Amino acid sequence: MKMTAGDGCNVLIGYEDGSVALWDCRQYKRPLSRLKIHPDPVMCINYETVTGTGFSGSAGEEICSWTTNKDILTLKDTVTVTNPGFNDCCVRKDGKLVVFAGWDGHVRLFSVKKMKPLAVLAYHKDSVYCATFSDDKLLACGSKDEQISLWDVYR
Repeated sequence: MKMTAGDGCNVLIGYEDGSVALWDCRQYKRPLSRLKIHPDPVMCINYETVTGTGFSGSAGEEICSWTTNKDILTLKDTVTVTNPGFNDCCVRKDGKLVVFAGWDGHVRLFSVKKMKPLAVLAYHKDSVYCATFSDDKLLACGSKDEQISLWDVYR
């Protein structure tokens, strides 16, 4: 789940059937929009408020970006990677980078604008569970291997 910013009370939810839905918290009887994005369960979801672009990763090889223009979800880009499974995705506060924390122990960086692959960070020996950016653009990642990695990327 991820709350969207703005004047409304909207929340994005990823589902086991591979779809993402946009809900208005005040009208909970049915979603405003629902889009089948992944063939596998959605495992992580995030949203960049300035461009209205959302990101999701699944149990499969696909990571996707999509938009929420006028409360309608529309698929923007799909990238297929070598190793399946993602636990977390995080958008840097300046809205330029999105990272995906993988089951394979790698962290993948993409440009928000075009979903262009920028880097694969390989440090962890087990699944990366979480990733977050600090205010000064450092990337911190936590893994099942009980290690935390700090990365100074594209500052």
